[in-house]
Amino acid sequence: MLNSAVNRVANGRHLAARRVVMNTLGSIPTQVWRKRIVYSNPIDAEKPVDLLSFEANALSIQDEPNYEYDPLGFAFVLPDKFNGGVIHKNSSMNNPSDLTLIVQIAAYNAELDTLKEQINQIPDLEFQEGDLLALMIYEGFIVWFEIVHITGQTLMSDFGKKYVLNRRDELGLDPVKSEVELRVAIKMLRDLIEFKRGEQFFTSVSFSDLETEQPIDITSDMVIEAVVKSNANEDIATLISSPDLNQIGLVDLESLGTTEMWKVGFAQLEISLKSQGKLLGQHVIAFKVIE
Repeated sequence: MLNSAVNRVANGRHLAARRVVMNTLGSIPTQVWRKRIVYSNPIDAEKPVDLLSFEANALSIQDEPNYEYDPLGFAFVLPDKFNGGVIHKNSSMNNPSDLTLIVQIAAYNAELDTLKEQINQIPDLEFQEGDLLALMIYEGFIVWFEIVHITGQTLMSDFGKKYVLNRRDELGLDPVKSEVELRVAIKMLRDLIEFKRGEQFFTSVSFSDLETEQPIDITSDMVIEAVVKSNANEDIATLISSPDLNQIGLVDLESLGTTEMWKVGFAQLEISLKSQGKLLGQHVIAFKVIE
């Protein structure tokens, strides 16, 4: 058994390493997923997995349906070394499927409010070979790696761990696929125009023919419908709509009064142009109502 003073030193170095990993500009926020075998016969789930069995090894992408992926949480990844990969014979590029990264990984609890709390309160999470890391380079762009090896730089197993990662194909399975789509949607919502309650809502849209792409001459027999709906698809308000007399195809829209009673949150404006019940064109404009 090691002296308690040695443990304190190791714990301090471990905490210092976490601070570096979670504070460095080069660190990449990451989602962590664990592969779980799905047995075609439930009885087999009670049997120990042989290291050479079909269940223990994915030989190709066709084997992926035999697995499901459970989210473990969040972490920061700090690349230490990039080993590259095989160069194509025509020297055109490095084969990205073969590249290897050696990284440090620091798990954290995303529900904690401050970075200080996330650093000091270390989750009880042990990364394993086979775990998947979704490196979120930016919203909507996630690069997938798999932990293929774990190395240590000290005799103490709980300090100095580094992880060897191999690039793997993106997963088109839920919940991984939904996570990617959700982050794209979050980015779109984050970039929305914010509209304060109590203001007069006014905007304009233009309608063009789908085939000729020419502006539609809006006549008196056409109907323009403009409805504001909440994120839950509830009707919030109907807007006054009128063609712009100075520009063909342009429609002006404004609220009947102030927007004081509109719900705070994400909303969308749906504008439809119809003629004798036939839909000629439609616009959907998303925005955010704030106090």
